[in-house]
Amino acid sequence: MHLYWKIFEELKCMGEYPVLLDPSLKRCFLHWMKTHEYSLTMAEQRHIPRFPGPEAFGVSPSMN
Repeated sequence: MHLYWKIFEELKCMGEYPVLLDPSLKRCFLHWMKTHEYSLTMAEQRHIPRFPGPEAFGVSPSMN
């Protein structure tokens, strides 16, 4: 389903809006989107979560 989503996003950028006509494919795609909505939101916003540095855990960074 990720492949379908990626293709749809690329087509949207070109001004095309595809329509799923097969009911089972549409149902599976909508289920997949609901299951992965957090990941899709992050991908659409190009947001990369920032993790705390090692200092936050009381570990000094290695200078190797």
